[in-house]
Amino acid sequence: MPSTDYVIIIGAGILALLDGFFLGLMPMNSERLTPSQRTWSQVASLIGIGLVVVLILIGQDTASWAAIAAMIAGIIIGIVPPVKTVMQTRFTWLQPEVESDRAAAGKKQSHGKQTGDKSSPAGKSKKKS
Repeated sequence: MPSTDYVIIIGAGILALLDGFFLGLMPMNSERLTPSQRTWSQVASLIGIGLVVVLILIGQDTASWAAIAAMIAGIIIGIVPPVKTVMQTRFTWLQPEVESDRAAAGKKQSHGKQTGDKSSPAGKSKKKS
C-alpha cells in the first residue's frame, strides 16, 4: 500500500472524527436545536456523507470504512454526558434552545387533546332510551 493511501486514510479519519464529534455535541432532540444549530448540523451531515461518497468514488474503500468508523466514534465521544456538559459550558453556542412559556403551554394543551376524554359520539348513539 503506497504512503499516499495512509495519508488519505489518516486525513479522512481525522476529518470524520471531528465531524462526528461536532454532531454528537448537538442536542439530540431536533425541537431543541436553535436555527443556527439546525443549519450547521445539516452542513456537518452533508460534509460527512460527502466525504464517504467521494472516498468510495475514488476507490479508497479502506479510507471510507475508516471515515465511517471515525464518525461513529466521534458521535459516541460527543454524546458522553460529562464531555457534552463541559463543551456546552465552554461554548454557549452548543447549548440547546430554551423552551419559552408559550411553547411549553402549547405542548401541554396538545398533549391534553391526545390523552383527553376517550368517549366518542358514536358510543353515545348506541344507547336507546
